[in-house]
Amino acid sequence: MHLYISDSYQISKKSLEELQTQDPSLRHDGCDKATACRAVNDVTNALLSKKDQFIKWPARQEERDRNKQGFFRGGLFPGVIGCIDGTHVKIQAPSEDEPAYVNRKGWHSINVQGVMLALRFYASGSFLEVIGDTMGVDKATACRAVNDVTNALLSKKDQFIKWPARQEERDRNKQGFFRGGLFPGVIGCIDGTHVKIQAPSEDEPAYVNRKGWHSINVQGVCDHEGKFINVDAQWPGSTHDSHMFRASDVSTYLQIRHRSIDDGFLLGDSGYPCSKFLLTPYLHPATPSQEAYNRAHTRTRCTIERVFGWWKRRFHVLHGEVRMKPAKVCRIIGACAILHNIAIMLREPMEDDESGENQEDVGQMNYNGPEDGRTIRNFITTSYF
Repeated sequence: MHLYISDSYQISKKSLEELQTQDPSLRHDGCDKATACRAVNDVTNALLSKKDQFIKWPARQEERDRNKQGFFRGGLFPGVIGCIDGTHVKIQAPSEDEPAYVNRKGWHSINVQGVMLALRFYASGSFLEVIGDTMGVDKATACRAVNDVTNALLSKKDQFIKWPARQEERDRNKQGFFRGGLFPGVIGCIDGTHVKIQAPSEDEPAYVNRKGWHSINVQGVCDHEGKFINVDAQWPGSTHDSHMFRASDVSTYLQIRHRSIDDGFLLGDSGYPCSKFLLTPYLHPATPSQEAYNRAHTRTRCTIERVFGWWKRRFHVLHGEVRMKPAKVCRIIGACAILHNIAIMLREPMEDDESGENQEDVGQMNYNGPEDGRTIRNFITTSYF
């Protein structure tokens, strides 16, 4: 017998029964620990996929009025739509390479209120004083909460932002991108985006981008599902995209590991050099095939622009001016990238925006250096377009 929680999840009765055991290390009904662990993960993911159906903010006025009436009947306090507090969830002591969270009772725990506060900061970009006031804490406490949650997320970065190192992962990306844009062999799309910051006290001119405002230039690579497979958030706004790529771990990895066209390639705009593992558009297409190549290239590459748009709308702290030191801003950018991937894995809905990030173009110059990928680009053009 199976329980269908959604079209995406099918959970057997046996999996549900495994949840009854208090110690998953004990065999129960013929299942070992690994099977019980998978059952718990399956049910947890299925429940989380339906979170918005069962945990709902009272967005409509009639819902808020109903809450006000209920709270008033219970405590004779007018105008209340909800009560807030924090609690601790006791966890196993983390390993030495993980951040420790020890509360006043000596437990290893995660402060739920601190997590909520940090998520509100990421989502709204409001001042920490304002967020602290809404949750009954001072600015210093709010700042510590954001730092703690940011560090905790970054400690798990490799679990949620993964490069497609295995051939089956690259093949899955190729198939996904080809379905979306009819461009063959693509394992990822790359681009840069700018996160606005306040003028730093040190090395201020380096952070001024081509539009004249201070920023962090973020390099992102995404897969066909919109997940980040690499994020590099350490560069001042004046840094050119091509320099970021040449100095990145992704470029070093591809220079060493990329052996043939079967390994796939990235798509980037004309701000990048055309190479054997990064294909760019023709600046001056001279044939119908080259024009068709450019159209398919644009359809496929705009995935990363849409991802940046989704990312900044979901985490509005990245859309406004972040009033922190550059080093802290870079860490917050990384934390928001991890949360973006988690949201996609949990199938959190996101309104599409066909305009992508074109409205935030900072006037990137075309790359004018050597293009040793022209042979591969011409081969793709003549073979497919």
